[in-house]
Amino acid sequence: MPSIQEFIPFKDCMWMGNIYELDFNKLIDFANDVYDHDIEGRRQSNRGGYQSHDVFPGEHKFKNHDEFNRLMGCMTSAVQTGIKNSYDKEVIINPGNSWVNINYPGDSNIMHSHPGCVFSSVVYLTDNNSPIMFVDINTARSSYVAFTKSTNIFLVDASFHPKRGDYFIFPSWTQHMVEPATDKRITIATNYHLEV
Repeated sequence: MPSIQEFIPFKDCMWMGNIYELDFNKLIDFANDVYDHDIEGRRQSNRGGYQSHDVFPGEHKFKNHDEFNRLMGCMTSAVQTGIKNSYDKEVIINPGNSWVNINYPGDSNIMHSHPGCVFSSVVYLTDNNSPIMFVDINTARSSYVAFTKSTNIFLVDASFHPKRGDYFIFPSWTQHMVEPATDKRITIATNYHLEV
């Protein structure tokens, strides 16, 4: 039998986990205070619902901003750990812009990515019954899925039903969407930059 060794020249890693050590009631108060000061918000990928303008760590504009700053510290550490474990690289990651998302029943987020950064994250402040879906839009792979569907060798999408405290970290070019909400969904999303 010939020898065989796996190699992965094009590696896009994603990570997920749960943050237990934060006070999510304070983070929900923070998100609601952001909303109260920025009621109009902005429309990006959200269809219905609310998306705030950018919020930055280190600021102290909103109620319980200190808990948000703790969240940013935890998530920055998680991104650095993921990169070290998966890519065997020591890098310095800096959080950039963050924003609050509040979706009500029927609200959703269309397929989108996060240009202008390297990694992105989303942290769930509430349980969520509507899935987040990550999609591989590699057109070559997608065209072969029809031929391999019965074997499930090549996945082109993955859906998750997050709970309070769950987070996802992904390369910023990863296409993703959120199905219409069935209950109130509050998240904080963040973009990260590599320090060079």
